[in-house]
Amino acid sequence: SSSSNVVAADTNEILMLQISTLNAEKQKFKDDNLSLQNKLIESKSSNEKLTERCRHAEVLSRKATRGGNFESDVAEEVARLRCDALNASQANGHSNYSFRISSNMNGGMNTSDLMGMSAEELYDMVSQLRESVKEERDLYHELLAEHEDLLALL
Repeated sequence: SSSSNVVAADTNEILMLQISTLNAEKQKFKDDNLSLQNKLIESKSSNEKLTERCRHAEVLSRKATRGGNFESDVAEEVARLRCDALNASQANGHSNYSFRISSNMNGGMNTSDLMGMSAEELYDMVSQLRESVKEERDLYHELLAEHEDLLALL
């Protein structure tokens, strides 16, 4: 009977060691699982940031492409207007020409200020206005990003 008690005690001790080992492994797996979940959250966040950067780069690419086309279209139209105006002035016997503009969207300048401007001056003014609008849009997008960041903190 005492030898069966010793065997039972040894078996009990072995089982207790196995349970302890299994509990340690279980805790290790829990820790590993938590670590992997944190890495998954970080990866998703990083993926979202990269996706947003990609979208932003696509927008900038489209703007650059569209801007290049706009510039060439405007230059082509200015050249066409110069030829038309030159042909008209030569037909009228005038060597000097100016464009008459009747528009309410003249940036605070009155019509008489714009009437004497040449095509180059008008083109320069439009280019400056376009740059100003672009700068304002950039500032707006920066402000919008700051607001989104502040909202994300809330």
